[in-house]
Amino acid sequence: MSNHAETKNLTQQDATMPAPAPKNFDSFVKLFVNLLKRRRRLFWTVFALAMIGVIAGAYVKRPYYESSASILVTLDTPSVSSSGSEVRRVVASLEADEVIASQVELIKTRQLAEELVDVLPESVFTKKPSDKWYIRLVSGTVATLTNAARGALERLLLVEKTSERYKRVRFVEKGLNVFAIRRAQMLIVSFQSKDPEDPQVVLNGLIDLYTRKVTELRNKAEGYQLYTRQATRLSEELSAAEKSLSAFMIEHKVLDFDTERQRLLARVNSLSAVVDALANAGADINPGDARYFVTGPDAPPQIVQMMASLNNLIVERARLKVSFASTHPDVQRLQTQIDTIRAELQREMERLATVKKLDRERLQAMLDIAPEYNRLFRSVRILTDAYEVYRKAASDQETTAERDQKVLTQVVDPPNKTYTPLPPNRLMLILAGLVFSLVLALAIVTLTEWISSVYPAGKQAEAAA
Repeated sequence: MSNHAETKNLTQQDATMPAPAPKNFDSFVKLFVNLLKRRRRLFWTVFALAMIGVIAGAYVKRPYYESSASILVTLDTPSVSSSGSEVRRVVASLEADEVIASQVELIKTRQLAEELVDVLPESVFTKKPSDKWYIRLVSGTVATLTNAARGALERLLLVEKTSERYKRVRFVEKGLNVFAIRRAQMLIVSFQSKDPEDPQVVLNGLIDLYTRKVTELRNKAEGYQLYTRQATRLSEELSAAEKSLSAFMIEHKVLDFDTERQRLLARVNSLSAVVDALANAGADINPGDARYFVTGPDAPPQIVQMMASLNNLIVERARLKVSFASTHPDVQRLQTQIDTIRAELQREMERLATVKKLDRERLQAMLDIAPEYNRLFRSVRILTDAYEVYRKAASDQETTAERDQKVLTQVVDPPNKTYTPLPPNRLMLILAGLVFSLVLALAIVTLTEWISSVYPAGKQAEAAA
């Protein structure tokens, strides 16, 4: 009886003790199959739950779409100059790999991402809810729980609160990928998003900003910009000086200061000689009086004609008076003609005297404004000369800069709209989930068997102690 009890106890202990290691693969397979038979309920439960989660995730998960663009980056070293300027410049020689690496870093800068966020449409960042109710349910639940957890952590000061702009910048940075094909001197720029419309829109905006940034950096690095800015400043000052000079000339009714002054001076001198000669002439003179014959080369034509007629009549009257008395009709007729011409000459002299007076006044007024005119004209001339110097210097420097190495970028493959999502697709996810569910179920069954075999042995050891 006691032997039977001991045999029974040994049998129970053998049942609770872990099975000995299999001696070959067949025995291991049999042992594993027996394990699955004993734990088949646990195995199928874990497998079913895992597959349900995988299938739900495969249908809820939104696929990613990607668009890419190729940018060719080259170094240009033209040798043609458009001017005779020969300015020797020392320029560092650039390697193609260095240029490609610098362009990659330029595209990935935070400043470019910030500028891109400002130019992208609002539809890139604000999405409409999905048309599928189960996706709205799951995404809404996840968003609510995430926001609640985030808010709690922010109130506890465990995480920092992020602004909406920072989230948009991070969205751009996370979706952007840039890599270089160095031997081909090519940049591949790609963007991933859950919306198939976003990658093309984002890449178009990014390439436009990048191209302008490269041009801006090249212009800032070239020395002719200094001369260009100086020429621009002088151009503005020259425009202001020219406006002041124009306003001054309009105010004083001057079209051409130097020409008008020379013309007035010449006319005053000419009229002075004529008017003074006529004013000093007597009522009746001898035929050989030179004052009536010499009127100057600048005398008005009508004065010259009247003086010639008057001299001829005086000579004719003197000839007749030798033979006839003063009361002779021919002498009287000549005297009447002489008096008429003298009256006309007197009226013309008065008119010329008035013109001479006005010209003198105008000439004096121009002499009075001459200092201010000279100052304004001198300012315009100095600014014009300075502007021409800097303009030519800027042109020469720009021409010289064209011979130096510079980076040229060209989009050889623009971004296009994507129609198919990135792998893995839904079928691949479910197949991978099937394998994962099988491995997970086997792992849990094996772990459960190991724990159930180890735990009784440990309890007996505690009881024996």
